[in-house]
Amino acid sequence: MQRNTEGGELLYREVDKQVQREARKDKARWLEEQCAEMEQGLGGNSSLRKSYSIIKKLRRGFQPNQRNIKSKDNRVLTDLLSILQRWKQPSEQLCGSTMCAGSFTTC
Repeated sequence: MQRNTEGGELLYREVDKQVQREARKDKARWLEEQCAEMEQGLGGNSSLRKSYSIIKKLRRGFQPNQRNIKSKDNRVLTDLLSILQRWKQPSEQLCGSTMCAGSFTTC
């Protein structure tokens, strides 16, 4: 699908609208399921702890994972390998050797 043509742009917009509609429907369905599960827990059929954890999750909203840290020269590191190497540096300084820092591995 080429987006830079007029027909491609119209097709892209139509498909994008359809995807957004489906995403909203899925979110509403998921929210209804969460509310039903929470009501069952508050009704005494399940544990209250689970219901309150669902309430907390729904109130908190979306929180993206924050994995970015700064290097020594204030550059933002985003890839996992450079972040692990950056975390390895202070641990080597604390231990005084590379034996302690050898436990860090990549996923």
